[in-house]
Amino acid sequence: MGKEIDKHDFIFRVNQAYTRGYENDVGSRTTHYVFFDRSLTSMKPDHYPVEQNITYIFVPCREADYSYLRTIGNGTNVFKAPPENVRVIHPDFMRYVHFVWMRVHAFRPTTGGIMTMVALHACDKLSLYGMGYTYKYSNHYFDTTYQPFLSVLMTHDHKREIKLWDTLDKEDIVYWYRRDVF
Repeated sequence: MGKEIDKHDFIFRVNQAYTRGYENDVGSRTTHYVFFDRSLTSMKPDHYPVEQNITYIFVPCREADYSYLRTIGNGTNVFKAPPENVRVIHPDFMRYVHFVWMRVHAFRPTTGGIMTMVALHACDKLSLYGMGYTYKYSNHYFDTTYQPFLSVLMTHDHKREIKLWDTLDKEDIVYWYRRDVF
């Protein structure tokens, strides 16, 4: 779906946002990158989504995350995002997403769930690609061998998020390309 994805005005990506080598599947453009301090731990730095035209949206979820932001600001972090392009999600927006939209008892929504809510509140139209989880396919599109989806109990409520994406799609609020997640 890469060509279709690249036709959008804004393209939000999260966590391990590999595009190089996967352009046919996921496209090549990134306009917004939603991340938190552990998003890039398993990526090689030469694959980090670092460009002048990307807006970086940082998701703080622990007190230590603000120290991480400081390292980006002073240029000592291996993730060399231009500090002037970094935005921080306000804790009140996180609470709003958590309690109004997600209605979960988990620690927090997934980074993809947070990204979807940011995009839903900022864009007139929203298309979702790569959202949802199933044991039928490997956990990530870039896995070279099958890696089962691991639901981390009490961290995220994946089933609740899938139900929300399904509802938003059925109400024509978003377009959800889901292959056969259900």
